[in-house]
Amino acid sequence: MVFPEFYMDLFDFKDKNLRQVRTLSQQEFDGFRSAVLRLRRFRRWDRTLLAVKDNQLEYEDAIAGIPSVLATSPNLSTAHETLDDLANRRFLNYLASFRFFLDHTETRLARSYRKDPSVRGAFAAATTTAFDRTFAYRFLYKLRNYAQHCGVPIGHVKIDTVAAEPHAAVVQRMAVLSLDVPELLEQFDKWGPVEKDLRAGTQLLDIALLLEPVWSELTFIRNAVAQAERPLLQEDAQAIEAMFAPVVATGGVPTVGLLRPRQGGRLDVDLVQPPADVLAWLGVSYTAIVI
Repeated sequence: MVFPEFYMDLFDFKDKNLRQVRTLSQQEFDGFRSAVLRLRRFRRWDRTLLAVKDNQLEYEDAIAGIPSVLATSPNLSTAHETLDDLANRRFLNYLASFRFFLDHTETRLARSYRKDPSVRGAFAAATTTAFDRTFAYRFLYKLRNYAQHCGVPIGHVKIDTVAAEPHAAVVQRMAVLSLDVPELLEQFDKWGPVEKDLRAGTQLLDIALLLEPVWSELTFIRNAVAQAERPLLQEDAQAIEAMFAPVVATGGVPTVGLLRPRQGGRLDVDLVQPPADVLAWLGVSYTAIVI
């Protein structure tokens, strides 16, 4: 017996029982799958911003763990090297995720909205605003280029030893990690407008003071893009809602899947499910199915 490669069906999963409602045409299925892929790509992009926050928190955790590093290091030289390596590794991860979010956003929008400049325009306007109004954002944007060409950016690790009184035993050591501005300017000549900022400021920059302003601007950019995309994504959400409507009207639980017949009467089912959280944001209720 010759089996067809697959069927494309609308199912009802009420009471956790998968029941076929009808077979979809190729055009229906292609339209449904394209809509789902656009919503999934949006969700995947949206989550890349969380990677920036995760890397920020990991860097801040490393800084919070400085007292432990200092307490367990056999000498100050070892402590200095350990802190230098740890802080730069965590900070480079942060810078990479920061630029990845921006670069990925630009590439995704260029591919997805070639014929609609409004979303790409919203991204360009938001990034320009962030760059122009916030030193921390434009500085770290350029600092990622510095790190690629010139190496680790944290060049100043200062360790202070504090005693309860003169000549007393050491009770605490503290460290401050900073960016050495003269070194940054000496090693890199492509700062653009940031060079003026650096020359007008202090010789040491505390990284901890830069991260939250950058997070605020990245959130601003994300929101600008999401709001620009929302009307276009709602078209996809409404198409999915319309396909599911007959099943929902009977109290069912709709889903779409690929049904692949196998030898021996066995069937393989691959469900093509839209992201429920994105649909909810777009005003469409949907419950993801777990088989």
